[in-house]
Amino acid sequence: MAIIALVGTLQVQAASEPASKHVDPVATGRPPTSPPTSPPNRKASRAEAQKQIETEAARLERQMKAAEQQFNDFMERHAIRMRFSVDPDTKEVVVKVLHAQSGELIRQVPTEEALKLAKELDSQQGVIVQTKA
Repeated sequence: MAIIALVGTLQVQAASEPASKHVDPVATGRPPTSPPTSPPNRKASRAEAQKQIETEAARLERQMKAAEQQFNDFMERHAIRMRFSVDPDTKEVVVKVLHAQSGELIRQVPTEEALKLAKELDSQQGVIVQTKA
């Protein structure tokens, strides 16, 4: 999702920037370039923007894969298992962190108390909200 949002943002920025805008090389980290003297080739500008988007997306994907690997290594070293489910009453996603060998519940998000409260609030919704005829 973050990659898609980044791609959309970069596309909007690339499309909305004036063609004659001079880019500050210090701010962008790019080598200095002179301002264009003739109208720029829009196809070349779009191709360059697309290449930047693809480069950034690839960099973010590498970072995400590295973080995923670190997470998996941690889970394996500490014998932790995660279980995802949907509470039938509240329709909330429930994440349980369990000890892999014993099956002991380490943590649950949301807690049983929070799920119970959500269920109670949901059942009391008609009582709390009163309408006048």
